[in-house]
Amino acid sequence: MHFGCGGMCGTIYRAQSEEPLTRGYAVIVSDMGHTGAPNITAYRMGDLSAVIDFSYHATHVVTLAMKEIADQYYGKPARTNYFMGCSTGGVQGVIEAQRYPHDFDGILAGAPAYSTGPSYLEWGARANIGLDGKAIMGPDKLPMVRKAVLAACDGKDGAVDGILQNPLACKWDPSEIQCEGAGRSDCLTKAEADVVRRINDGPTNSKGEQLSYGHAGMVRGSEYGWVPSFISPVGAGASRVIELGSTFGNGFMPQMSANAGKPYDYDRDPERGDWLFGGAILGWLRYAANPDLRRFRDSGGKMILYHGWDDNEVASGASVDYYETTSRTMGGDEAAQ
Repeated sequence: MHFGCGGMCGTIYRAQSEEPLTRGYAVIVSDMGHTGAPNITAYRMGDLSAVIDFSYHATHVVTLAMKEIADQYYGKPARTNYFMGCSTGGVQGVIEAQRYPHDFDGILAGAPAYSTGPSYLEWGARANIGLDGKAIMGPDKLPMVRKAVLAACDGKDGAVDGILQNPLACKWDPSEIQCEGAGRSDCLTKAEADVVRRINDGPTNSKGEQLSYGHAGMVRGSEYGWVPSFISPVGAGASRVIELGSTFGNGFMPQMSANAGKPYDYDRDPERGDWLFGGAILGWLRYAANPDLRRFRDSGGKMILYHGWDDNEVASGASVDYYETTSRTMGGDEAAQ
């Protein structure tokens, strides 16, 4: 089993490999071709080979080496080969199925960070920053928002249980609990309603056009997960996402570092490349949304793709879009399965 890494990788995830080891798997992990903290992107500055390794090459060549080592040690080829990973590890798995369909018999890919548009971390964090650089809305309003969402949509799946089985079917709008004035705890100001709406909707340009494939915002019902990534205490300034950008400087989230209060140009900057995918080059090399998995299917491969609806780092709607696009490309759900 090849166990994937997370973030920008750069280290060996030994602890996570212990569980499959106890189950009898021969396990290998990779730093994806560079050394550094998982939240630092400086490795790719001026080093195209490191970018290629991180994008797709390292996973493949390490897998080939793993197979050869296991073959030599046990004296016979492995009966089955598996990949398991989440976030960046999910991308590794999906790209393996797309680029190298014969590497694995089974792939478990969780919450892949597809290169399908600007990260909603940037958008969601800025949604709650006012012109004065301070937070517009505090976490005290979020339970009220979640209660209103559940009241409007909880029963749509046939069960009133505090869970939205399909949040994308919920069309609740924060204007329903908006009121005039400020300082009230039982409703939202217009500015607060706008914050909720922007976080729900995800990145758009000045024309209101969506900038990602699939729903790129935080789904309705996920409000309990907005703190501290997007919502910080009123007057406290930046959320966790912005603070990380300032802390790590240009090695992490370049568009947000040091100048967190400056606006990101959603009309022009997405075409120049966003912080996570390092511009057009890494976005192209690490593109993980090719829906044509016929070679993987025809080689006997199986892939399980999962994604938490309330993921506050990777847009869950991207996985829905990838599944639906892949299903259409493969000739429908039955053919894809």
